[in-house]
Amino acid sequence: MIRLPTRNPIDPESAVTLFDPRTVFLIAALMYISMPAVVYIALRRLGKIEVSFWSAGGFLFGVGLLGVALRGAIPDWVSFDLAVLMGYSGTALRIEALRGELSRPRRLLALLAGVAGCWLIYVAILHLTADGARLAFYWSFSSIAIGFLWMSALAIRLHRTQSLSSAIWVAAAYLPLGVLMLIRVAEVLLGMG
Repeated sequence: MIRLPTRNPIDPESAVTLFDPRTVFLIAALMYISMPAVVYIALRRLGKIEVSFWSAGGFLFGVGLLGVALRGAIPDWVSFDLAVLMGYSGTALRIEALRGELSRPRRLLALLAGVAGCWLIYVAILHLTADGARLAFYWSFSSIAIGFLWMSALAIRLHRTQSLSSAIWVAAAYLPLGVLMLIRVAEVLLGMG
């Protein structure tokens, strides 16, 4: 959160918040919902299932972000539990799209099992631990970050094997994001942030 000083820069309570976290989630959600639609419209003529997976994955991830952005205005099970499931599903579909571009065998059952497993661990942490909400958030944040790192690795491999310059852009977007997400979780867990 960026804070701008008001007339009294000495008093920290008089600072103005530039970005509310919900606003950031809303902007990201709108980008994740609209950009995959544009990609799908532009590339659907290729007839590749990977385009559908990539676009659907982005859309689902965007719906999850929208749920988080609307927390407090919608039921908690939608703004958190369903949002986490959408985040896992979207990330997994995008991983599968990149795997498909690398001509790896399709593993839809493994994809579903991975999503279900991550989400069931999230639910178990949420309901079976004393500090469930906080720990479940860290679990979901970390597991999605690992998915981002996996996407980045696949994109780098795609660039190397097929010389696709767009794959480098995917890696350049998801690698730092995944690393920063894991660093942030570590900072909070260690009491440094």
